Amino acid sequence: MHDAPRRVVVEGGPGSGKTTLALRLLHSWATQDDWTGPSIQLALFVPLRELRGSTLAHYLSKELLPKTALSGGASPWGGGGGGSCGGSGNGFAQVWKCLGLLEDRLLFVLDGYDEAVTLGGQEGKGQGGTGTGSGREALGDAVELLEGRMFPECRILITCSPGWSSELFPLVQRRVLLHGLDWAHVERLVTAYFTGNKKPESANRFLEVVYASQQVLRPLACWPLGWLLLCVLFEEEGGHLPTDTLDVHQALFKCLIRRSLVRKGEILMPSGTSSDLPGHCKKLLAEFGKLALTCIKEERFLYTDGEIRAHCRGGGLEVTELGFLTRGLNFGRSHNQKKRADYFTPMIRTFAEFLAAYYISSVVHYANILRRELEDLPGMSGGVLGSSLDNNTVLILRFLMGLLGRKGHLVFNQLCPLDFPTRTLFMLLQASGPSEANVAAVCRLLGASSGSWVGLGNGTSGTSSKVPVPLVHTAPLELEGWSHVLRSEACTLEALELVFQFDKGADYEEHLDAFFTALSSNDSVRLVRISSLLGHEFTATEVDRLAGYVKTTLSKSRLHTFELVITCLEDSAHDRFQSLVDALCEGLEQDASPSLNKLVLDLNLGTCQVVQLCGALEHTDQVTVLHLPHLGCGRDGLRAIARLIRARPLVALNLSGSWGMRREDPPSSSGVSVGRAISECCSCYRPVMSIDAHRSKRALWSSGESERFTAERKETDERGSGSGSSGGVGSGVSTLQHMVKQPSLTSNISPKTTTSSSYYFSSLPRGIMGGYNSLSRPATLPRQPLQQLLLDGYSNSSSGDSKRNSDSVLFQRLFHPLPACDPAVHSGSGFHDVFDAARDPACKLRSLNVSKCLLGAEDALCLGETVRRSLCLDALRLEGGTRLGEVLPVILGLADNTSIQLLDLGSQRLILEDGPTQLVCQSLAKNSSLRLLSLEGWTFRIEVSNNMHCPSLPYVLFIYLFIYLFIYLFIYLFKFKH
Repeated sequence: MHDAPRRVVVEGGPGSGKTTLALRLLHSWATQDDWTGPSIQLALFVPLRELRGSTLAHYLSKELLPKTALSGGASPWGGGGGGSCGGSGNGFAQVWKCLGLLEDRLLFVLDGYDEAVTLGGQEGKGQGGTGTGSGREALGDAVELLEGRMFPECRILITCSPGWSSELFPLVQRRVLLHGLDWAHVERLVTAYFTGNKKPESANRFLEVVYASQQVLRPLACWPLGWLLLCVLFEEEGGHLPTDTLDVHQALFKCLIRRSLVRKGEILMPSGTSSDLPGHCKKLLAEFGKLALTCIKEERFLYTDGEIRAHCRGGGLEVTELGFLTRGLNFGRSHNQKKRADYFTPMIRTFAEFLAAYYISSVVHYANILRRELEDLPGMSGGVLGSSLDNNTVLILRFLMGLLGRKGHLVFNQLCPLDFPTRTLFMLLQASGPSEANVAAVCRLLGASSGSWVGLGNGTSGTSSKVPVPLVHTAPLELEGWSHVLRSEACTLEALELVFQFDKGADYEEHLDAFFTALSSNDSVRLVRISSLLGHEFTATEVDRLAGYVKTTLSKSRLHTFELVITCLEDSAHDRFQSLVDALCEGLEQDASPSLNKLVLDLNLGTCQVVQLCGALEHTDQVTVLHLPHLGCGRDGLRAIARLIRARPLVALNLSGSWGMRREDPPSSSGVSVGRAISECCSCYRPVMSIDAHRSKRALWSSGESERFTAERKETDERGSGSGSSGGVGSGVSTLQHMVKQPSLTSNISPKTTTSSSYYFSSLPRGIMGGYNSLSRPATLPRQPLQQLLLDGYSNSSSGDSKRNSDSVLFQRLFHPLPACDPAVHSGSGFHDVFDAARDPACKLRSLNVSKCLLGAEDALCLGETVRRSLCLDALRLEGGTRLGEVLPVILGLADNTSIQLLDLGSQRLILEDGPTQLVCQSLAKNSSLRLLSLEGWTFRIEVSNNMHCPSLPYVLFIYLFIYLFIYLFIYLFKFKH
C-alpha cells in the first residue's frame, strides 16, 4: 500500500492473521501511528461475507456507517459542499457522491474473499443454485469495484486464503504472502510471556527445545497463536514438549480441554499424564470432526453456528467452548440484533485436519463408511500413481494412521495400489508403526506379497519376465520402509533395485545398514540390482561402504541375479572402484550364493580389473550368464574374457557397447569396411558383356597371370585354414579376404572424407538389451571413425545405374563369399580371442551380444566365421550397426549355420540396394535353423523389378509380417488380460 500499486491481495491460511493485519493497517491510519503510507482521507472496511449479495451502498448505509455520518451536513472528506438534513437517503447520497470525488485518496479493505464465495456457494446450492456462480453472486457489486468499473481510482486491499489468489491475479498488481512470524519476533514474544509469568529462565529452555525441532515445533511456533499454545503446554508439561506431530496435537487438545473444564468447574484432569479425555468430549470432537472433514472437502475452514448445531449433539455450541476455535468478528449492525450468524475458525489450521482424522478413526470398523470417507478426500478420486496428492489429504491420513496405530491395516486394506506413491505409503506406515499386519497390508499395495506382478518368471536363465522392478531410492524414509517390508513374512518380492543418490548433509549409514541387513536375511528376493543416477559421483568412503554391501548381498542364500551398474561420466574412474572390484572378487570366490546364475557388471572396468574379475569367475562355476557391457579395457581385457570362456562353461555373454582396443591403441591395419570393398569390386563389372569385353577378360588369364592368381589364392586358403576355417571355403573366402586387404581400396576414398588416423566419437543410444539382458539405461557409446562412415557403398546411391546393375550381376551370378578370419591381421584385436573361443568345439556359449560394439572389418569377418562354424550358439545380437560391412559377414555365415535361432541386426542406419538385398535373401533362404530375425530400422531400395521375383525375398517379407502380427497379438492379449 505504500508503493505505486493501488490493488494488493494478501494471501494466508486460516488463522494466519489476515483480518488482524487489515485491522492493524486501519488502526495505524486512523491514529496516524507509524503511518507512512499514501495520503488517505477515507478508509472503509468491508467484510465480504456480510454482503450476502447486497450492494456496497446498501451495506455501507445500513450496516457499517453510523447514522450520524448520514444525517447530512458538510462532508468531512471534501470534494463537495454540504447536503440536506432531511433524511438518511439524501445524506448517504451525498456521502456516495463524495466517495467518487476522493479518487486515490479512498481506500477499501475487502476482507475474506474466499469466505464470501464459499459461503455464498453453499447457500446457493441449498436454494437450488450452482456452486461457483452463486458464490460470485454473494459479492454483489463488489465485483465491479474489483474490476475497476466502480471507483476506478481508489485503492484496494483484499485478503483471501491460498488457492484463491489465482482468481484475483488479473485484478491486482501485487501479491503478499503471509508465512507467519519470523524467529526474532517469536523470541521477543516468548521472552515477554515467561517474564510476565515470573519465569524468565524458562524462555531460553523453551526456545532451545522449539528450535531443535525444525519440522514440527518451529513452524507451529511461528504461527500467530501457535507460540502462545506451546508456551502454555510447556508450562503444564513441566518444561517438556513432544516432538512428533500427532503427539503435539493430542497434547494441545488435552491442554485446551483441561483448561476449559477447569473454567467450567468440572473435575480437574491431572496434567503431565497420559490420561484420556472424558467420554462426552470425545463424542464432541468426533462429531465436530465430521463437519471439519466436510468443509475440508469444500476447501474452507470457516464454520457457522448453524452448521455446528446441526452436526453436534444436542444442537448446542458446547464444542465452541473447548478452546480450539476462535469466534470471527462481525461488524454490521444486524449482528447486534441477532440477525446474522456467528463464524468460527480453528486457532491453527492443522486442528481441522486432526479433527477430521479423529472422526474417521471413530468409524474405522465400518468398512462402507470408511471407504466412502476415504474416496471423498481431495485428490483420492483420481487414482493415478505419482499424481500430486492434496496436502490436506496427506496430513489427514498421517493423523489417522497415528491415531489407529496397530489397526492401521484397516485403512491400508481400503486403499488401491495406484492411490499413493511408494514414499507416501511408507510415510503412513511410519505413522502407524511397523506391526506385522500393517507391513503385510503395505506389501500388498507395493506388489510385494503373494500374487504380485513383480517376479522373475520361472526363474530360469534367459526367460525372466519383462516386468517393472521396484525402485528403492536412498532416502531415509524409503530405506526404513523397505527394511520393514523385507523383514516381513508376507513379502514374496523377487526383484529389487537400489538407486544410490546421496544428498549432502544427510546421514544414511544407519538406514543403509538396516536395509542391507534385512535384504540379506530375506529369502524371496532373487534379483538385486544396485545402480546410480547419471552424474552422481561416489566419494572414497561411499565406495568402501558400497563394497561392503555388495559382498554382503552376494552371499544371499537364494540370490539368482546380481547387477551392479555405476554410471561414470569420466573414463579414468578405474582406480576409484578398485575396492569395489576387490569386494566383488572376494565375494565370488568365497561366499557367493550357490544359486547365483547371472552377473551384470557395468562400472567402467579397467584392464587389470577385468583380468582380476575373470580370474575370480573361473572359480565360480555357478555363474553361467555374464554381462560386461561398455568395456573400454581393450584387447588384454577381452583376452581374459576369452580365457574364461575356454576355462569354464558360459551360457550367455553380453559385451554390448565395448571396444576391441583402448582409445590409445592404434586401429587395425584393415581399416576398410567390407561394404566399401564389395562396392569397389562391384564397380569393376557390367551386367552385360560384349564379345570383345569377354575376350579381353579371358585374355587376362594368361599363363603368368593365372599362376600369380593361383598362388595368391593358395596363400589365402592356407591362412584361412590356419585360423581354423574349413578347407572347403573355396574361392569365395579368398576373394572376400583379398578384397578386404587390397591396398588400392584405401587410395580411392572420397576426398570429402578425412584421411587422418585420429578417431572421432559421438553418442549413440544403448537401447534395450533383450534376451539375457536386463539393463535399459542410456549412455555414451563409441561410434565408428567418421572416416569410415562414408566407406559403405550401399549407403550412397550416387554411383548411378551402372553401379546398381553391376551389383545385381555380381551378387546373383559371380560372387558368393564366405567370411573367414585371418589371424595374422586380426590378432591385435581383443574381439578375435573372444570370437575364436566362441567357435571352439568345446565352447558351450549359447547367447552372444555384441550390439553397438566398435567392430572393424576384421572383427566382422571373424564374427562371421564364428557364426558359420559354431554348433551351440543359438542367439546373436548385433544391433546398432553403422555399415553394411559389420553385418554382412554374419548374414553370409548363416548359410552354413545349423544352430542359430535368434538373430537381431536392428539398425536405423543401414540402407540396402538391389545387390545386397538379393545376397541377404539368398543367405537367409539357405538357413534352416533361424526362428526369429530382427531387421528393425533397415531400409531396402528395390529399384530393379526383376529382383522382386527372387523367391527368397517374399519369404523374408512374409516372415517379417508374421513377426509383427505376432507381436501385436501378444500386446493385445497382455492388455486384455490385465
